[in-house]
Amino acid sequence: MTSLTISLPDPLMALVEQKVASGGYSGPSAFFISLLEGQVDSDHLDEDTERLVLEGLISAGPDIPGTPEFWDNIRAKAALLDQRYDRRLATV
Repeated sequence: MTSLTISLPDPLMALVEQKVASGGYSGPSAFFISLLEGQVDSDHLDEDTERLVLEGLISAGPDIPGTPEFWDNIRAKAALLDQRYDRRLATV
């Protein structure tokens, strides 16, 4: 196994120590491994979701309305979801 040394601001280190002390992790390394594994899982979910959406769009073929208004509406909804996701990350 390879080692990695990181510097954390005091509030983040306190959070890591709290998580370890709560018994959820065997140590700081286990905490960070869990975070990284969760991120990898999330990336895979994002890729899977994108693949499914594209497959759905392709399978629907020309039945999908392609007006500029339709696509503007889709972009607006996507932007709203993106903002919600960014806010959720900011609270972590």
